[in-house]
Amino acid sequence: MKKAVLLGLLTSSFLFSDDYLPLSELSKDKQYEYNFITLGNTVIDAKEVNTQSTPIPDGYKSVDKIVQEVPKEENTIIAEEVKKTNEIKLPKQNDLILKDEVKLTPNKEVELQRDVFFSAQLTFSPITTDLSGSGMSLSSKSNTIIPEVKLDIKDSSIVAEYFTSEDEFSVVNTGVIDTKLQWFKLGYRYNIDDLSIGADMNYVTLDVNETEDYNELYPSLELEFNHDIENIELSYGAGYGKNKNIDYSYDYFLSAGIKPYALSEASLVAGYKNRTIKDSDTKLEFSGPFIGVNSTF
Repeated sequence: MKKAVLLGLLTSSFLFSDDYLPLSELSKDKQYEYNFITLGNTVIDAKEVNTQSTPIPDGYKSVDKIVQEVPKEENTIIAEEVKKTNEIKLPKQNDLILKDEVKLTPNKEVELQRDVFFSAQLTFSPITTDLSGSGMSLSSKSNTIIPEVKLDIKDSSIVAEYFTSEDEFSVVNTGVIDTKLQWFKLGYRYNIDDLSIGADMNYVTLDVNETEDYNELYPSLELEFNHDIENIELSYGAGYGKNKNIDYSYDYFLSAGIKPYALSEASLVAGYKNRTIKDSDTKLEFSGPFIGVNSTF
């Protein structure tokens, strides 16, 4: 009972005191200062809020403004970060097509260079010519230049060669015999790894003392082996042919092409070759070393 009377007297003293000011007449800044915060229509005791951890920033005069604007800025920042994280740059269709074209073009060019190429060779050769038959054996020396060309198409090759030799043979009691031989070869090769096999058509003409003695056309079987040893291209092979007027015709050779560096298209060529042809009365043999250059285009 005494506590109730004291509580009533205290309440009356506050109500009739000149210093009493109702809560509704306090400004929001004052409410915050006296440990009250107004959020909408709800009054919260400031004891429940840690005012030190949430100070009012400069330029803000009301808590309502803080509550309204701060979350908006935070949401905007978060939304932008999420957008950047989820953003995936997809290549355009035109870019994909262009990359495919750039990727395929070099492959096609390499394939063409590998499957089709042309090579030419020019060599110089000191020739020893031996003429025998009808009880005689003569020998002569001369020099000649031998051109050769080859067209490679995948596993096939077309080859051509021209050989000529002009000689003078001294015969006792007869005088000097002048001869000029021309030998044309055109053929086909099929390439299997290091082996090339094929056939040539040979056309041979022989002039004696500036008068044509004979000419012959005949086929021959050709065989050739090729090996690459670092910067050296080693080749060797042989051919054999005949017809009704020629008992036999053959040739054999050994050649080495030395490149200045591994990817060079040109090489220095050196080797040895023998060409022999015999009919019923006469045998001609041409042999000697050669040196020259070979280039691929």
